[in-house]
Amino acid sequence: MIKTSDNYLKSWIYNISDLNSEIIIIWENENVVIVDFENISWIKKLELLENSNLEFYSIYELSWDYWVEIITKWNNTNSIINILNLSKETQINLSAIANLESNNSTSDIHIISLCGKNWKIKINSWINITSNTINCSWNILQENVFLWEIGKIIWIPALNIETNEAKANHALKIEKVNEKDLFYLESRWIDRKSATSLILDSKINELFTGKIPNYWEHINNSIERFLK
Repeated sequence: MIKTSDNYLKSWIYNISDLNSEIIIIWENENVVIVDFENISWIKKLELLENSNLEFYSIYELSWDYWVEIITKWNNTNSIINILNLSKETQINLSAIANLESNNSTSDIHIISLCGKNWKIKINSWINITSNTINCSWNILQENVFLWEIGKIIWIPALNIETNEAKANHALKIEKVNEKDLFYLESRWIDRKSATSLILDSKINELFTGKIPNYWEHINNSIERFLK
């Protein structure tokens, strides 16, 4: 696997902070992984060429504006976008956009937001599928978890589908950490912070575990900071 220039990527694991161009091209027939744990404000447009695959993993903790846009104009592309928002003393603004103009392509966007007391997360999630595309499936799943009584998560979903030959779905879950589960774990001599972390682990594992193992220590550190 050979690294190429900043805006044309071949099969590799890239850090978003090393990609200086706003428009990033995934070469045809390549499998690219991009990670973003730097917490810097940016706008990135990720364009997939034919038969390419993209996996994007990120954690956002600071009060910045983030914009990730997936663009497919060539056939047989696949993308996975997994994002974790941690808003404890921050107001996060995230836009996750998918623009599909290709056939036989898939994309899955999974966003988990953990919201602290009195803080806010705002998410714009859009799927645009143009006419004349066939056999495509695009999905967005957003899970919102409130860890305190007060907090705010604003979700603005949009589906713009111009064809009957494609599938696109939005799904939303809103929940709190279950007090009965916390009580059970605390009765087993597990402190509340550790109990909360255990309950959240299964959700976080869905996003990251086994996919980018070299970054798992960084992921754990971010979650521990959030739960302090």
